[in-house]
Amino acid sequence: MVKFQWADPGFAAHQFFKSMTFEFKDNYMYTHSNAWKPALATLVAFTYAIYILAYPPKYRKLGIALLAIPVTYAFLWQSYLSASSSLNDTYGRFLYIWFANMSYEVTILEYSPRIVKENDGWKSRVREAYKVLFARAHSDKTVKGQTVPATRVPKHNYTKSQFLARHAWKTFSLFALQCAYGILTDLYINADTVYGADKAIFFRRLPASLNADELWDRTDLVIYWCVINMWMYESYHSAFAVFFVALGLDDPQDWSMTLFGAMSEAWSVRRYWGKHWHDYIYHSFSGHAKIVTRQWLGMRHGLARRLLENTMVFGVSGLMHSAVRYAQNGGMGGDCWVISFWYLGQMVPIVIEGVVQDLWARFKKQRGIEDTKWLVRAEKGLGYAWVIGFNMWSVSKYVHTRNDWADKAWRKKYAKKLKDWDAKREVNETSDIIDVDVGALGGVGEKSEL
Repeated sequence: MVKFQWADPGFAAHQFFKSMTFEFKDNYMYTHSNAWKPALATLVAFTYAIYILAYPPKYRKLGIALLAIPVTYAFLWQSYLSASSSLNDTYGRFLYIWFANMSYEVTILEYSPRIVKENDGWKSRVREAYKVLFARAHSDKTVKGQTVPATRVPKHNYTKSQFLARHAWKTFSLFALQCAYGILTDLYINADTVYGADKAIFFRRLPASLNADELWDRTDLVIYWCVINMWMYESYHSAFAVFFVALGLDDPQDWSMTLFGAMSEAWSVRRYWGKHWHDYIYHSFSGHAKIVTRQWLGMRHGLARRLLENTMVFGVSGLMHSAVRYAQNGGMGGDCWVISFWYLGQMVPIVIEGVVQDLWARFKKQRGIEDTKWLVRAEKGLGYAWVIGFNMWSVSKYVHTRNDWADKAWRKKYAKKLKDWDAKREVNETSDIIDVDVGALGGVGEKSEL
């Protein structure tokens, strides 16, 4: 049963402070001797990327294939970068997002630096290449037949000091909120453990699945996925904004004030991904998808092409998340593939929403129903409930299915070792019993002699 419990304030404060410092280490694979490997490989990748951006090679695809070598090496060693598992996990995701963007820039948009000063040698080329090394620095225009929209985040007019102060505060406050929520759920909320393959099933277990522990578990998972992760990525974004602007590598106008769109925009699953969640992968992934649908398949503009392109974007994103998990645990029992199914499955609610919205729009038009303020609010309220409900169902289904697959794989992998261990334990227990019996008999004999 879920209930609130009081914890010692001093202990809670100590745990909070510990989670805010380097004293908190949850990655036991980390060693100083291995940390340099992914770090050095990443620096090599950055250096080579600058080179092929500044001096575009004749064979661009070959250039990207060569870039994949240090990126892949760093990706495989991602778990050894730092003592923080969440930091390493984000680092692994960054690598494939960054590599996809480099492939997009070099092979699809065929980026070439704009030379400002011909007599400036290599400096102008490198300076221009750096502008697209980590960011999409294009304005809203068409390049190589593809529309490259500008960032959806409005520009700001903050001075450098204001920019640094705001992002420094965001870095600290959002990281503190993450730690505070962890302390709250660990020390102050007491709930029975929800575990097992059956917990991935909700509707077929009704009404048994409508209990406080399971509902809290689903709520907690959604909060972590949709809110805590957002705070984490926003804090990383702000930390790097402070780093690059403070060192003079970037101007404040090169960075946005926020990584995500407003959560109030997410009244449908489509808008959740399109308006709220970060769009770092959208342009590079969709750019590659458009090559397949428009050039290779020759598909015409229409619903089928748009659905296929969106499905490919979600599918590739899922595969990349699977790759991250595989690099971390070796894909135990195929559990790494579950996240691919989850991402691909996002197209199901998106299609359902499209059909329902189209039918509802037609119904309103036939009946002459106007979009009043209260009707729009009711529609949005229903949309928010739909998004929250879908995430509570789908995220929980993913987590418990993944855990079940991993558990079965572990049992299968170590079945013989566990069997041998049980047999050895039985032998040791039998030996202990025999020793005790002999000792007891010996004691009786000695007393008898006396």
